[in-house]
Amino acid sequence: MREMFLSAWLKMPRLFRFLIKAVLSLALLFMIFRLAFWVAFEDPDAPLASADFWYSLWLGLRFDLRVSMIMFLPLFLLGGIKWLSPFTSRWHRYVWITYLSAFFAVITLTYIIDYGHYAYLHKRLDFTALRFLEDMELSAQMVWESYSVVWISAAYLFVVALFAWSINKLLKRFEKWPAANYGWWRAVFATLRDLLVTVTGQTKRFPLYRLQITKKTAQFWKSTAVGLAALLVVFLIIQSRFSQYPLRWSDATFSKHPFASQLTFHPLHYFLDTWKNGRVTYDRNATAKYYDLIADYLGVTQKDSKNLNYKREVKPYRTLGERPNVVVVIVESFAAYKTSLSGSPLNPTPHMKEIADEGLYFKNFFTPSTGTARSIYTTITGIPDVEIKGTSSRNPLIVNQHSVANEFKGYEKFYFIGGSASWGNIRGILSKNIEGLHIMEKGSYEAEDVDVWGISDLYLLQEANKRFEKQKKPFFAIVQTSGDHRPYTIPEDNWGFKYDDTVPLEKLKKYGFESVQEYNAYRFMDHSIGHFIKSVRNSKYGKNTIFAFWGDHGIDG
Repeated sequence: MREMFLSAWLKMPRLFRFLIKAVLSLALLFMIFRLAFWVAFEDPDAPLASADFWYSLWLGLRFDLRVSMIMFLPLFLLGGIKWLSPFTSRWHRYVWITYLSAFFAVITLTYIIDYGHYAYLHKRLDFTALRFLEDMELSAQMVWESYSVVWISAAYLFVVALFAWSINKLLKRFEKWPAANYGWWRAVFATLRDLLVTVTGQTKRFPLYRLQITKKTAQFWKSTAVGLAALLVVFLIIQSRFSQYPLRWSDATFSKHPFASQLTFHPLHYFLDTWKNGRVTYDRNATAKYYDLIADYLGVTQKDSKNLNYKREVKPYRTLGERPNVVVVIVESFAAYKTSLSGSPLNPTPHMKEIADEGLYFKNFFTPSTGTARSIYTTITGIPDVEIKGTSSRNPLIVNQHSVANEFKGYEKFYFIGGSASWGNIRGILSKNIEGLHIMEKGSYEAEDVDVWGISDLYLLQEANKRFEKQKKPFFAIVQTSGDHRPYTIPEDNWGFKYDDTVPLEKLKKYGFESVQEYNAYRFMDHSIGHFIKSVRNSKYGKNTIFAFWGDHGIDG
């Protein structure tokens, strides 16, 4: 096995060998920095559990590898070109060393500032730290008086110089390895000539020449295969998971222990994650001006315009004797004007109309904007998503919010989605704000995925029903559908659903549907909910469960 590995290593292009060693070495250095952060800042009175510690290191290593790979990515993409290769001449090598050292210097400086920032404020470096630049003189004096600036600067310069020396030495080492003596254009030409000789049948006339071309052709395709394999590896390192969504900051919020996520973050990565949202703020003077108006509207009893207190206590009119289960079903793109509830003659949602007729129908409930992530944020926190660009769920600076779900003491808590909970960084809002939440997502079900959104709504609701049947304790659950969303997939095993393509497109558009596919996806969503309600009525838990159905938003028709 060792001989096979060594043989494969020696046959690998020298640029790839250099990148493997450099990227892994840099990631190892970042891990050492991470362990130093842990030793310096973990609270001995509230240490991380062993499982949280090791999982933080595992996630952190993946962030480290991503940053390392991105740093070397230009060399990976351009280093194979002769006039850009670091192995072509000394000056080419110096250019790449300068670039890599400058990038490393920025990363290392970010680590230093991050450590100081955490020591001062007990939070990782984020975009809000730029506020200290508003008064450079005061901030510089504070830093000078608080830290050993001279020694830290000397150590910083030494580490950067050591990195540049190490990269130079490593490049010179691999420079001695032989390089391929042909260009890609020659190999392509050889391939075309080889095909020409084969087609014309002139194999006897140029036997030696043909043999030479064949070797070059084989070498070209072999090199191409190696290059594509390397590109796939680079993509997987940056993606950092075999999933639809890449590794995101919200994955670091896996634990309720606050230090677990702090240990997981890579400082430069986290700083850039907060960059987009860090510049968004509010006008405090304007907020204070309209405080009384908003406080009266919200029913705030203890007004405090100085601290902008909006807390309010809502007391129920009556309490229930037995603690009921609560299931919230968020229906994707459920625009009311398209439904049977609005009196549409197409009658696309008869089961939802039945639920409304038999239960409480809140006719004035509406969502003022599109975007599922906005609705999920509001559902979890109870406050509107007023993010101007993007959604609040994508803002790591406001991931910690109060959630009414935590008032269900002694309840099991679930979140069901057919695909991944990483979309829109929803995972962070969910796991950080709902204690003991069980996230059921792609990979948690027996059913197979039908499209990019995971399993169908039909099977999602049935999987949720099976889980509810097994519960011994009261539970609170959120089930989020996604079928009424492009590509509008309807599974083959659809429990008797009949596809309707008889309605003219003109009539569909008149009542809000852009296509036959959207119309039937709407009907299938209702079909799935109908089977779910039927299962609930035949269950034991259904008699003691409150169900709330609402649409996350509508879509313009």
